[in-house]
Amino acid sequence: MDILAHGLWGAVGAKALNKVLERRGATARLNPWWTGFWAAFPDLLAFTLLGISIAWTAVFGTNPFDGLRTLLPISLYPLGHSLVPWAVAFGVVWLIQKRPTWELLGWLSHILIDIGTHPAEFYPTPFLWPVSELRLNGTAWATPGFLAVNYILLLSLLYRLREHRDIKEGFKAMTNTKKIFLGLLAIVAIAGAWRTFDRHAANNIPPPEANESASTAETMAVQVFFSNNVFDPNVMECNRTYPVFRIIPRTSAVGRASLEELLKGPTAEENAQGYLTSLNDGARVNSLSIRDGVAYVDFDARLEEGAGGSCRVAAIRSQITNTLKQFSTVKEVVISVEGRVEDALQP
Repeated sequence: MDILAHGLWGAVGAKALNKVLERRGATARLNPWWTGFWAAFPDLLAFTLLGISIAWTAVFGTNPFDGLRTLLPISLYPLGHSLVPWAVAFGVVWLIQKRPTWELLGWLSHILIDIGTHPAEFYPTPFLWPVSELRLNGTAWATPGFLAVNYILLLSLLYRLREHRDIKEGFKAMTNTKKIFLGLLAIVAIAGAWRTFDRHAANNIPPPEANESASTAETMAVQVFFSNNVFDPNVMECNRTYPVFRIIPRTSAVGRASLEELLKGPTAEENAQGYLTSLNDGARVNSLSIRDGVAYVDFDARLEEGAGGSCRVAAIRSQITNTLKQFSTVKEVVISVEGRVEDALQP
């Protein structure tokens, strides 16, 4: 779900809970603004630096965060979107404050909502990271129908839970700090939605027609996945890779043929469109087998030569995994190098 909706749902949840507490005579209250902030926090954590980088690069032509990926030991996206870090943070704050800080439930709401509103091909929520890489296939939030229903429901609930007689009165009652925060959140939400739709279009390019000189019975279209410094300037989201289509001779060994195309790297035309690869030139596939939905692919030692750093390793794994997962027979991918699985492609 988009960041503005997350913040609003956090505020709505706090207001609704306060109504319940009020009816029960309890004195405890949740601050809707802080709850809304924590509901937006996971996306602020994951994308603020990326947003600044995009804006700065667009204006000044240089990236202020060059080299940042090598300094970050982990990606910020799973750190904010997992129940494990949230539980640790909630517990630590409880110990420090000597009481639970219920506004942090806004953060929890973000994770739970994203599990159901992110499809497997677009930021699936790593809600058990780092314990497990399990991610579910949710319903895409970035569709007009979903967005319309979501915001109609949000506005309806905000109206029912209103503390002022009208919107104008409520806006006047807000402090300047709150107005600035809400405005910035709206700007980030608009930019994020535009970026999401842009990527969604990039990931759903229809396959090209087969070469006119060869019949469709002799050729077939497959996808190979690369990073892209247009969709993701400076490739700060290491495990995000994007498909391009290749026309290959028709074969029953389509998985291996796709990997061979992947190892060729981007074409000159694809390079001009921002596509790039993290795989070494000259890497070779030793073997590929698929059993019970699991693809076991083994590469020669060239694959991991000089492949240091968690970001590059994540990109390599993403390119290989997504290229194989385009096929319905592949649900998981196990990558090995010269037969080694456990210590293969380590940062």
